[in-house]
Amino acid sequence: PRATTVDVVLLSEAYTRADHFFADADRATRSYFSARGATFFGVSALINVHAVYLRSAASKIGRGGPADTAFRCYRARDEPLRAILDSNVTLPRARAACREALGCPGCDFLVLLVNEPLYGGMAAEGGTMITNSPTSGAISARHELAHALADLG
Repeated sequence: PRATTVDVVLLSEAYTRADHFFADADRATRSYFSARGATFFGVSALINVHAVYLRSAASKIGRGGPADTAFRCYRARDEPLRAILDSNVTLPRARAACREALGCPGCDFLVLLVNEPLYGGMAAEGGTMITNSPTSGAISARHELAHALADLG
């Protein structure tokens, strides 16, 4: 029931192919929520995960500024590859995409799944950005989702 669950919405960032995004979203959902031993497995019955694809023109996020991607995320120039930054349009576009795709007035937790093979992420007011890295994505997701889902500083 909606009153006792939360909606986590995975949105595609820097994906040019839907099949690639949905495969990554499925892997992310299993590794964060549904596989025994997953970080949030203990509360997975309380979480509904949705995946929403929006095509990007570019298959990589920008460096030093946004590229032509669905939500305009980017990495800072000349900084360690750690933070995924949001532009001034990132979260408004994400909220609008969620409302349009799911028909809900406000999705509980917006998570931009960024097509980026290296470690990184960022929890921002109203949304979280995590990478799809098969080697470190779960590590950054655990960190960033703890900020968002558990309100840990």
